[in-house]
Amino acid sequence: MTRSSRYREIQIGWALLTVFALVLLLILIILRTGPLQPVSLVPLILVLLAAAMFGFMSVNVTDDAVQITMGVGFLRRRVERADIRRLTVVRNPWYWGWGVRLYSAGTGTMYSVHGFNAIELTLGEGRTVRIGTRDPERLLQALRA
Repeated sequence: MTRSSRYREIQIGWALLTVFALVLLLILIILRTGPLQPVSLVPLILVLLAAAMFGFMSVNVTDDAVQITMGVGFLRRRVERADIRRLTVVRNPWYWGWGVRLYSAGTGTMYSVHGFNAIELTLGEGRTVRIGTRDPERLLQALRA
């Protein structure tokens, strides 16, 4: 089994990072209006942690697996290519938003930080994984290779 990469994409969630930046700015403005208490730093830390966890996503397709990493790597998903039964180009509904979502009564998981295009992987046990991508055709081609 070789580990050479067939496809690698790093997506930046500009919309999410913009929201995080605006919330961060609001928190900083609020913190400046009163005396600084240690507990008042909690929202600041939570926003920074959320940005680190969901601000970007990388997808790496190797000969034997697909690796999805959200942010700095707290959330990861590895799918063995041998487990993939079907590949479908899909479009996520706008109201699903971005990040990590469960769908189809918990049998599916979506990973996305930008846009609504995705590839849905149907796995052997009937579970599905949706991977958001800017270029679904290129990801599909890498998965089929």
